[in-house]
Amino acid sequence: MTQLLSKKAVFGLGDTIVREIALYQLSQTCGINGEIRSFWNMKLNITFLGFIAGLVFSTGAYAGNCIGEICVGGLVIDSSDRIGTVEMIGSETVTYSVPGYNPLVASASQLAPEQAGKGGVSRGVTVMDASERIGTVSRFFANGKVQYNVPGYNPLIDLVGTLSPQVAEYPGHKDVSAKSVVIDSSERVGTVEMVFGNGKVQYNVDGYNPLITGIASLSPEVKSIDSLKPRVTIIDAGNRIGTVRNLFANRKVIYLVSGYNPLFAEAKTLNIRVEKIGALTPGTTIIDSSDRVGSVAQLFANGKAQYNVPGYNPLIDMVGSLAHLVAEYSGRNDIHAKATIIDSSDRIGTVELVFANGKVQYNVPGYNPLLDMIGTLAASVPSFQGYEDISAGTTVVDSSNRIGKVQLIFANAKTQYNVPGYNPLLAIIGSLSPEVETNPNFNKDSYYANSDFSVGKANRFFKNGQVELLNDSGSSFVSKLLFAEVNHINGYMSGTPVVTPSEIAGTATRVFANGAVEYSYTLAKSKFNHTERKAFGSGKVMGFDPKQTKEDEVSWIRSLATHLAESDGNFFFGSSDKILADQIGYPALKLQLFARLNGEPKLVQNSALRAKVSAFLNADAGGTSPVPNPGSPAPRQRSGRRGD
Repeated sequence: MTQLLSKKAVFGLGDTIVREIALYQLSQTCGINGEIRSFWNMKLNITFLGFIAGLVFSTGAYAGNCIGEICVGGLVIDSSDRIGTVEMIGSETVTYSVPGYNPLVASASQLAPEQAGKGGVSRGVTVMDASERIGTVSRFFANGKVQYNVPGYNPLIDLVGTLSPQVAEYPGHKDVSAKSVVIDSSERVGTVEMVFGNGKVQYNVDGYNPLITGIASLSPEVKSIDSLKPRVTIIDAGNRIGTVRNLFANRKVIYLVSGYNPLFAEAKTLNIRVEKIGALTPGTTIIDSSDRVGSVAQLFANGKAQYNVPGYNPLIDMVGSLAHLVAEYSGRNDIHAKATIIDSSDRIGTVELVFANGKVQYNVPGYNPLLDMIGTLAASVPSFQGYEDISAGTTVVDSSNRIGKVQLIFANAKTQYNVPGYNPLLAIIGSLSPEVETNPNFNKDSYYANSDFSVGKANRFFKNGQVELLNDSGSSFVSKLLFAEVNHINGYMSGTPVVTPSEIAGTATRVFANGAVEYSYTLAKSKFNHTERKAFGSGKVMGFDPKQTKEDEVSWIRSLATHLAESDGNFFFGSSDKILADQIGYPALKLQLFARLNGEPKLVQNSALRAKVSAFLNADAGGTSPVPNPGSPAPRQRSGRRGD
C-alpha cells in the first residue's frame, strides 16, 4: 500500500509540474509583472525538485518505467495510427513523442506497444496488402496494427488481418514456389518471385512489370505430359513440326517451330515423332496419292508422315495415303526391280520401283521415269504358252513378209523383233511364224517363181508355209505360192533372147510353170552405176495367158511411157518391168501395141508423152528390128511350146 501511495504521489507531483509549467508559460505570454513571474519561477523549481525527489525515493512502484507492456523508450501506436516513442509514464497517462508533433499524452488504453509479431507477420517479413502492394514489415503492435514499407510509398500501416505474409508454398499448390516456371491464364510464361499466404503470387514475365495473380490461375512447369517431354520432336494440328520447350500441369505446351515465335497448344493436339508405323520407317521409299515418289523423313504418333520428294518442300500426309516400296507385288512376282516390261502404249522399259499399292515406276529410253498400275504392264517371258517354238533369237517372218530375229517376248503375247533396216518392231506372237528346217512342197537351193513373177532360190522355210527366196542379184523376197522351174514354156527356154518395155535386151536363164522368165543382161555404166556389170531380171511372158492379153498390152504401153518419160535414163536403177517378149517377135508386138494405143489414146493421159510413145512403137513400121542394148546377144528364133 505504501509503495502504491508513493507511486501515486509521485505521479501526482508530475501532473502538478506539468500544470505549473503551463501557468508559467501563460505568465510569460500575458506580460505579468516581474514579482509575479519570480513567484511562479520559484514555485516551479520547488515543484520540480519535489518531483525528482519523489522519483528517486520511490521503491518498486515503477519498475522498468512501464505500464504493462508500455515502457519508457518503447514504441507505441495511438488510435490515429501515429507511431511514437514513450517519453514519460504517468499514473494513468503516457507521454510520447511523434516526429512532427509536440509531445502527445494519451491513456495507456489508447496506445498499443510494439510486439514481436504473430500469425507469421513480424519485423522483416515480406507481406502483401489488400491493394496487392508488397512490402516489408518494420513494426508490429499489440493492437494488430502493422507498419510496413512499400517501395515508392511512405511507410504504410494496416491491420495484420489485411496483410498476407510470404510463404514457401501454398496449401495444395506445392509445385508453385519461388523460382518455379509457370504459365498464366493469358499464356504468359514467367518465374515465380513470391508466394503469399492469401494464395496470391508475384511472378516475373519478360517485358512486363512484376505481375500478381491468384495461385489457382497459374500452372507450374512439369517434366512430362504423357509421352511429351522437353526437346521431343512433335507435329501440331497445323502440320507444323517443332520441338517441345516447356510443359505445364494444365496440359499446355510451348514448342518451337522454325520461322515462328514460340507456339502454345494443348498437349492433346500434339503428337510425338515415332520410329515406325507399319512398314514405314525413316528412309523408306514411298509413293503418294499424287504419284510422287519420295522417302520418309519423319513419322508421328497420329499417323502422319513427313516425306521428301525431289523438287518439293517437305510434304506431310497420312500414312494411309502412302505406299511403301516392295520387292514384288502380291501375285505378280514376274514384275520386280530390273524386270523388262512393256506398257499399254507398247513402250518397253525396265522396272525401277514396285510399291505396295500396285504402282510401278519404270524407265523407258527417251522418257522421264514413268508410273503405271502393275496390271497395265506385262513382263518379259522366255516363251508364250502355245508358241514354245518362238523364243529370243528365233528367226521369224511377220504378216508383212519381213524376216527378223525375236528379241523379247512378253506375258501379254507382244513380241519385239528386229528386221534389218527397221527400228525394233512389235507384233502379237500369233502373227509371227518361226523358221523351220523343211517344207514338204519345196526344196532349199531350188529356184521358184512366185505369183508376181519374181524368181529366186529357196533359202529359208517358215512354219506357216512361207518361203524366203534369194534372187541372183542378191535380193530376197518371201512368198508362199511358188511355181517350179521347167525346161521351156511357150517357146521360151534358157538362152532365148528377150526384151522388156524399157528396151532392156537380155537372155533367158530360167523359165517357170506360171510363165515367169528369169533373164540376164548387161547393166551399162552410168552416173549411178560406175562399172558395167551383169544383172538379172524377171517377168511374165507377154500373152502367156490368152485371157490376159489385153491386160498385158496395157501393162506394156504404160511401162514404156514411164521409160520414155525418164528421158536420160538417170532414174533407172534396174528393171522394174514385169513383162517381156521374145526379141524376134518384138517388131510385130510394137505394131500391135501402136494399134491399141491409137484405138485407146487415154491409155496414156499426157498427149505429149502419148505422141512420144506412138512414135516409138511405129518407128519400125518400115520393117526395122529393135536395136538391142550393148552386150545383148543377137536375136534368134527359138521354138517351143507352152509349159512342158
